[in-house]
Amino acid sequence: MKIKISVFLITLLFVSSFLSCGIISNDEIRNDQIETGVLEEYNNLMKASKNFTSVKKFDNYLLKWANKRDIKVSYDNYENVIMSKAPAAGYENGNSINIQTSIGLTDMDERCLSIAMSLFLIENAKENNFMRIIFTNNDKGDFSGAKGLNSRYLFADYQINLDWSYDKTKDLPEFTVINGSAGTAISQMSQPLQYVDSNYSKAYEIAIKDLNGGDSGVISDRQPNPIKIIGDLLASCKSSGILFELGSFNGGSSPGTYPTNASITLVINDNDVNKFTKKVENAQNKFKDTYGDIEEDYTYSITEINPLDQVLKLENTDSIVSLLYTLIDGVYLRDEEKKETLATSNIGKISTLNNEFKLIVCGRSVEKDGLNQLKDAYTIIAALSDMNYSLLSETPIWEAKDSNELLNAVTALGKDKYGIEPETLRSFTETENAYFIQNKYLINILSIKINTDNYVTQTQLLFDIIKEKKSAAS
Repeated sequence: MKIKISVFLITLLFVSSFLSCGIISNDEIRNDQIETGVLEEYNNLMKASKNFTSVKKFDNYLLKWANKRDIKVSYDNYENVIMSKAPAAGYENGNSINIQTSIGLTDMDERCLSIAMSLFLIENAKENNFMRIIFTNNDKGDFSGAKGLNSRYLFADYQINLDWSYDKTKDLPEFTVINGSAGTAISQMSQPLQYVDSNYSKAYEIAIKDLNGGDSGVISDRQPNPIKIIGDLLASCKSSGILFELGSFNGGSSPGTYPTNASITLVINDNDVNKFTKKVENAQNKFKDTYGDIEEDYTYSITEINPLDQVLKLENTDSIVSLLYTLIDGVYLRDEEKKETLATSNIGKISTLNNEFKLIVCGRSVEKDGLNQLKDAYTIIAALSDMNYSLLSETPIWEAKDSNELLNAVTALGKDKYGIEPETLRSFTETENAYFIQNKYLINILSIKINTDNYVTQTQLLFDIIKEKKSAAS
């Protein structure tokens, strides 16, 4: 990603010196005009962003930009900015359209490209239906702007979200359209802990640290979860008759991310020490063989420590081991015919602090049935392990619709006019569209993944979309 951005910035600096000011006057906007125009906006944004110490200052930049060009603009209490443009003569009855992208103070290299495209689009559109450019506040990653946006702005025939693609997955096709995204169910399994005196003297810490981690909405067939890996090690020890007592088990930071670390302390029966250390050595080698090529900075260590005076009661240890052995982690449901993942589960955090065991797991699914199956499975597994279960939070599913008129229009234009047929996917990361689609009047909505390779073509395609006539069925 950094290489691509560096190339983009070099191109930006080179092209910017040849820019002319003002609105492009040609009836047909050429690719070179799009490139230079978007790069100019991008350059201006990047320079100004050095002074963006708050989202409000970002808003002020956008408000001033619109006022300078006599573009209608407003803002709201959620720090969203909404620009609009009346339809051109002869386009009064065409499909109204919202172009939406997010604003915030992080990842400016990537974020500013979709913003620059949006600004260029509304300034230079001359053959257009009614259009809005909506900038929603997502500075903290909680979609506060999308959640708070007044529904009156969502009365549109079409809505397109522009989103940067390289920070989501490394393997997206040249032109990707998102039509649907997963909902999430964050669940907690918990149990009060009791401590007793230890019966054994040999104590160890086992730790897996410095993994790559990342958003658990980015699916990988080779994603190590250190919590699950250590849990499986404990289950293997128990099934092999190794006597141990658990002192602590902690790891992970949030339910929606892959854990980067996990560690346990435990004591081992003196007669089982050799058997135990050999089992850990085998687990270390297995981890290296499976993940060593993708986890370059990891450590998987076993360290002898001072004896533990207190350890978890046997019933607590048995419940924890049972839970981790049976709990789902990874792909849960998959459509093999379409080769599409439908539901996943990620053990995001575990803790034995403050005399209470807590495990938090994030279930994701692009279908309601899949999410319900996950919640049912969590409830059953928690009960079988004598754990308390609670559903902490849920986020909505953006359900894909094959009858999406906007998707059909984008696909046809991409294929017939630009020779690039978009690949349509469903996203496992949470999206702003999942909140927008709760408005029952907003039917035709999608997300276009942009990057420095394809933004010129996609901007040209957006110019085509904003002048789309209503179909006979509309």
